[in-house]
Amino acid sequence: MLFGFTEALYLAGEGEQAAALAPLIGQALAMGHEWMALDGRLIQTRAGIAAAAARRWEQAEDHYQAALQVAEALPSRIEQADLRRLYARMLLDRDQPGDRERAQALLAKARAAYRGMRMPRYEALTSTLIAEAQ
Repeated sequence: MLFGFTEALYLAGEGEQAAALAPLIGQALAMGHEWMALDGRLIQTRAGIAAAAARRWEQAEDHYQAALQVAEALPSRIEQADLRRLYARMLLDRDQPGDRERAQALLAKARAAYRGMRMPRYEALTSTLIAEAQ
């Protein structure tokens, strides 16, 4: 439940509370396993969310990149699309030179994946982020 609450708090705009859970997620990652929560989300993804909530941008990026490698190797199409959307959100929040362009590329792939999986709400959410990135 800890992992699910991390993402829910982040998406609800409660970044400080999500960030406060980062040490517990770190303990889970320290076990050295690539594993998923009961909802199928990679723990590495949730670590990226917690780091982004804490505005630890480099750490968040490392977690998202590691999670994408695992999601692609599995393959987990939903996790890949969600990761790209969450990673792009982090890039937009960080807003360093080149971040908007990278976010647009990630979001384009996420939107295409959502469209291919017939997930119109997530496709629309991603389209909104694309507009923000422009």
